[in-house]
Amino acid sequence: MTKWQSNALLARLGQGFMSLRFDVHLVYRELNMPTNERLLVGAEILKIKESQEEGPDVLVDEYTCGAFYVLRDGMVPMRKFLQF
Repeated sequence: MTKWQSNALLARLGQGFMSLRFDVHLVYRELNMPTNERLLVGAEILKIKESQEEGPDVLVDEYTCGAFYVLRDGMVPMRKFLQF
């Protein structure tokens, strides 16, 4: 994610951002393929690697995240998640 996107995310999450859990909704499509949807449930930021490279490229931050589970196109990964 670009540096400005990273700064905007951290500002929105606020103090203690690495101790917060949140859901991430992703929708993407590859060329000539159907749309894919992923929902990362209970995501948390585990590590942030900030680039310090000089040059014409945009600065980026690399996030390492964990999640309780990932819904793939609405399907739960294990049957136990269907029980409420």
